[in-house]
Amino acid sequence: GFCESASKVGGDYFDAVLVPDHGLLLVIADVMGKGVPAAMFAAIFRSHVHARPDLAVNPGEFLTWLNRALYPDLDRVEMFVTAQVVFLDQKRRELRIASAGHCPLLVRHADGTIKEGDADGPPLGIDGDLVFTDHTEPVHEGMCFLMYTDGLIEARNPAGELLGLDRLKSWFGSPHLKGAPVAAIEAGLVKLAREFQGSAPAADDLTFVLVADDP
Repeated sequence: GFCESASKVGGDYFDAVLVPDHGLLLVIADVMGKGVPAAMFAAIFRSHVHARPDLAVNPGEFLTWLNRALYPDLDRVEMFVTAQVVFLDQKRRELRIASAGHCPLLVRHADGTIKEGDADGPPLGIDGDLVFTDHTEPVHEGMCFLMYTDGLIEARNPAGELLGLDRLKSWFGSPHLKGAPVAAIEAGLVKLAREFQGSAPAADDLTFVLVADDP
């Protein structure tokens, strides 16, 4: 995981929570806005995530509960949170994925093909009665997947161009990443964003989570 705030504090959040005898819960979120208010809600979001580890195996149910718990405070200040919850079931070798208006998860297969996940449902805090669902993706040997906030694809170069999803998918599917350890992929992704941005100031937090089969 990698997180770098555009200012002293930010509203991006990621986490990895071990669920004994089951697998791994992965969460990434982006609170609307920047600075201290966004950072405060990111901290509140984290406390809620850690309050219900029993929901980890059902990401859709987890997002439904998170939305219901957070809605009164988010609605009061007219803020929202995009979020993605992924449960990695190591026994069944599958991902269970739920998303609330977040950037699409990218899955890279061993042959370099990229599958783009759906952004299911609106962000948290829009409607307190929303019900979220999840979908399952099998985990194949050599697979790598990427969760990220919009600070990655909305990075701008000095000419004002966005890095964009297409450019990210092209890089993520590059042949040179085949068999690369996850630490090298992480370093390469940070380098991609920084070199594209050049001398332009960071407009948003940069956060992502990578999971891969390390050789």
